Amino acid sequence: MTTTSLRDEPLKFRPGRGILVRHPGLAVLTGPCDDETTSGVLRTAADSAADDRPGQAFGRAILRLLAGGTELPALCAFGALDEGVSVLVHGAARMTVRTPSADQVLDGQDAVTLVDRVLPAVTSLRAAFGDESTEPGRWCELGSGTVPAEAIWWGAAGSPPEPAGTEPPEEAPAAPAPTIAGVRCRSGHFNDPDIRYCSSCGLGLTQAGRTPARSERPAVGVLVLDDGSAFPLTGDHLIGRMPHETDEVRAGTATAVRLQDPAVSGVHARITLDDWNVAVTDAGSVNGTFLRDPGTGAWTKLARDTRAVLRPGMVVAVGGRQLRYDSYRKP
Repeated sequence: MTTTSLRDEPLKFRPGRGILVRHPGLAVLTGPCDDETTSGVLRTAADSAADDRPGQAFGRAILRLLAGGTELPALCAFGALDEGVSVLVHGAARMTVRTPSADQVLDGQDAVTLVDRVLPAVTSLRAAFGDESTEPGRWCELGSGTVPAEAIWWGAAGSPPEPAGTEPPEEAPAAPAPTIAGVRCRSGHFNDPDIRYCSSCGLGLTQAGRTPARSERPAVGVLVLDDGSAFPLTGDHLIGRMPHETDEVRAGTATAVRLQDPAVSGVHARITLDDWNVAVTDAGSVNGTFLRDPGTGAWTKLARDTRAVLRPGMVVAVGGRQLRYDSYRKP
């Protein structure tokens, strides 16, 4: 399916409380709001449709409105481009975009202003400000014009079909597990080179009692959630309301720490391992990530996209939830 069909193929929709407007190369679904605001969004869509890149033109116009203090309803929009599809999500709206490699879920509540991206090779999408999971109306399709709606679907349903006459690709051999530098005690246990005693048997890691080595990294500690849940740190973790929907978690390169808290963003923070160190990074969250040193009551806000190395006993706060980093390494 190409972006040309995106310009021409009718959209399926579910009637509802919002408004769906369809122009050549641009579709906009807006949530319920007052008539004046709805009219303004529809005028913006009509003006943007005259641009060579209507989806991006609409995104720029919405950003200008938000910067000027205009209160806008939930919005989903997408437009055809030669290189793919321009998608936009704002407020309490959600869009699931399917590509040949994976599904991407875009949630407007995860962004301070809006989610605005260009995605290549889109085969289908669905968007809603209500329940996204239900089916479109049986006779509800729109080629152009304006109708009441609360969800839209475009493209082929289900998984993208395999090209005719092709064989499934052979699975690539699994990549070898990465190794890190460390030391072994006299009993052969692998350890962090910066500690003084073996974390397994307690033998002293003196100069004579240690042997340089490389091996797979063992657990370097544990994240303990405020409800007692524990997450051993053998790899990276994503913290948020919907970290399980990210490509990293689907691919198995990160573990999801899912928190049901409205003050927590979809992906709020990242816990990453760098050799033997554990670090936290705020992932562009709306409400921020905070750190507290052990034995203190003072919280420090972590700057967005800034990495901070954790020390044993430090507490990480996201929304109304807290996680403590514990380790055999002494503070």
